[in-house]
Amino acid sequence: MTNAEIMVAAVLLGPIFAVAITLWHQGRRETRERKLTLLRHLLAFRQLPADANFSHAINMIPFEFADHQNVVTAHSEFIQAAYAKGENDEDQNQARAIKQTRLIYEMAHALGFKIRETDLQTEGYLASGFVERDLLVLDGHKAWRDIANILWMQTRLAAGEDWNDIITPSDPEVPEAKRVEKKKK
Repeated sequence: MTNAEIMVAAVLLGPIFAVAITLWHQGRRETRERKLTLLRHLLAFRQLPADANFSHAINMIPFEFADHQNVVTAHSEFIQAAYAKGENDEDQNQARAIKQTRLIYEMAHALGFKIRETDLQTEGYLASGFVERDLLVLDGHKAWRDIANILWMQTRLAAGEDWNDIITPSDPEVPEAKRVEKKKK
């Protein structure tokens, strides 16, 4: 190969290689940033597992960390602990917390962070105001359900049903549906 041919090849291939390297680097950076975002969400909301951000992050882990088997395994174990049914809520919560800590540790380790699993177990802050707020929100949701049930009972009473039929229903159908069927016959 002559010098002229080498120069032509360098002029033609140089920009192509530069773009390819740039795209490769950008893809790696974006992938890492998505993984970091999930880790940040889990760290930020680990004291509030009922938070939507926490659930979103948990659901995205198998996709973003598919290339890290330890993370995938820890995620699977966390899911099993989260859905486990038992007689003692305290034991279940402790088992879930242990699996959650292990999952966060494996994610941090996969991203190159030098952190001890015990640090994750002992560190973390949750303002009592957040707990009170969430408990109020849950109470509010329960109250709406209770209001809906009371309105349902009042509607049935107004439709002429007997109180005993309402509190001990023998037929779960809505009274209005029964009347419509009777009119059709």
